Parts: sequence; C-alpha cells; structure tokens
Amino acid sequence: MALSTVITELRHQREVQKNKDLFCYTLALAIPNNSDRTATLNIENDADFICERVTGHIIAPANEFGVRVVDAETDYPLVGTVVGYAEHGLSVKITDTSDRPMTSGFIPLELILTPGYREQFNTPLPWKKLFPAKSRIKFEFKNRDTKTYGDPPTVLYHYVSLMFQGFKYNFAPGEAVT
Repeated sequence: MALSTVITELRHQREVQKNKDLFCYTLALAIPNNSDRTATLNIENDADFICERVTGHIIAPANEFGVRVVDAETDYPLVGTVVGYAEHGLSVKITDTSDRPMTSGFIPLELILTPGYREQFNTPLPWKKLFPAKSRIKFEFKNRDTKTYGDPPTVLYHYVSLMFQGFKYNFAPGEAVT
C-alpha cells in the first residue's frame, strides 16, 4: 500500500471520528403475565445510529414498576428456587421500520440478552446494524407466564430493560457514513 493511500485513509478516518459520538438507546417495559405487549424504539432524527451491541435484563415475577415480588410463584422457576425468580417465559419478535424481521419470529428473550434473567453481567450480544435517522425498531413481546399473586389475585409482570449501545454520527441525516 502506497504511503499516500495510507495518509489519505488516516485523514478520512480522522474526519469521520470527529463526528462520531458514543450513544445508547434504552427501552424499559413491564409485560403482564399471560399477555402480549408492543413497544417501539424511535431513533432520533438528528443523526444515523450504528448499533454495536445489545444488552438488557429481565426481572420476574415483578410488579409493574420492575420490583421483584419475592414470594410470588412463576410457571418458569429458576432451578433450585420455588418462588421469586423466573428462569424464562418472555419471547420477542423484532422488526425494523419497513417491517422487515430482525428475528426469525418469536424467540426467547433470554437468548438475546445478557444477563437475561440472571443477576451477573456478561458480554453484550454483538449486533452491528445501521439505523437511519427517524427509523423505528418494533418489539412484540409475549409473556407465557400465567401466574397471579395474592388473594384477590393481582397481575404479575416480566419487567424488561434493553440497551442498544453504539454510535451516532453528526452528519446530516441520511448522509452516508463510511
């Protein structure tokens, strides 16, 4: 590779990097047991977003604010427990702005998220994708857990929080990011 090509590439990278900012989009939602819920994550219109990784956490059984109900039963108890900790039960289908699927139908959410239902954090899922400014990511959740809590029965939830980590580029929306 010629020195002039290397210098040109380094100058280009410097120009791109000065317009690159670390950014995170988050989504938090309580999905009632034995029901479906849809949520949309809207990419702001100020810049394109390149997602690098996804992480998140699920708390279940929980109330609608994400507080664990430690003495509540679940259809999917964590191995070695009887109450207060779910192992799974929440599925998600993800589509982009044009309703193009980003998952193959509904998949268990704990397969995407780290730590999922667990308490320790591990490596986030690498998910490299460009989301143009003003685009949307649609999440359709299905909660298969049917348990209720107390007498009279009150609804329990699976509380999920997602974080998409990546970069925003301060170019004009729709301008090519190279």
